Amino acid sequence: MNWEQNNQVIRPANVAAGKTLRQVVMSTLNRVGNYSTNEYKRLMQIAIECVSEEIRLYHAANVEVFYTKVGDSGIIEMPKDCLKYIKIGINIGGFLYILSVNEDIILNRATRCGSPVDDIVRGGLSVFSPVDGYYFSEHANPQGQIVSAMYGLGGGFTNPQFRWDDTAKRFQLAGTALIGREVIVEYQSTGVSPNTIIEQELISPIRTYLTWQRIENDPRVPANEKDRKMDQYHRAIELMRTYKNMFTIQEILDTKYSNTSQSIKR
Repeated sequence: MNWEQNNQVIRPANVAAGKTLRQVVMSTLNRVGNYSTNEYKRLMQIAIECVSEEIRLYHAANVEVFYTKVGDSGIIEMPKDCLKYIKIGINIGGFLYILSVNEDIILNRATRCGSPVDDIVRGGLSVFSPVDGYYFSEHANPQGQIVSAMYGLGGGFTNPQFRWDDTAKRFQLAGTALIGREVIVEYQSTGVSPNTIIEQELISPIRTYLTWQRIENDPRVPANEKDRKMDQYHRAIELMRTYKNMFTIQEILDTKYSNTSQSIKR
């Protein structure tokens, strides 16, 4: 071994941007000094409930994109991890048309509103050619290809073509013109299992939630200690929200330069 090899600086590995939910639970157990199997199973169940019922539902949604085809019944069954749909589009002639939108998306009130999608299917794209629409989240399609920019035309331009069954988590489409067509749905997912990757900004809220809940129903712990742990959780949530709402340098520069123009100096 030469001098360079013998004195080579060993670079430490970078900390991963996320951890599995199992690692977050183990980190919590390490902090409270309890390493029993029963406590691990208990906290893992609480952690899954925290992510699916608190974090994903109210604070940081996990967005997925689902591909399927309309069957003869006109029913589209959503995956079991579906909390609620965000938008749904239909593939017509290689163009993705938004059938409807949820409450979080601005409705298109243009004069073109009301063109039935059945006419588009039968008459071709010449019947209607919208200029507005919405992007779908980056995802992997069924062929395993990463789709970074999928654009859905329209949004509110069609008559209601489906009914969302929130209890059964499925769509009921109207008419027969859409049978056999490819449907693409963007939806909010629970996205949780012991192997789920937890983003770095969510680790602290989940860990503080676990330390709070492990004493919340213990009559031996005084109320002021329970309140202190609850406050720590809410502070961690606020920090997470602040981080997620921060502008990047690129976004700040884009905003700055979008209002700047070049002109001749006099």
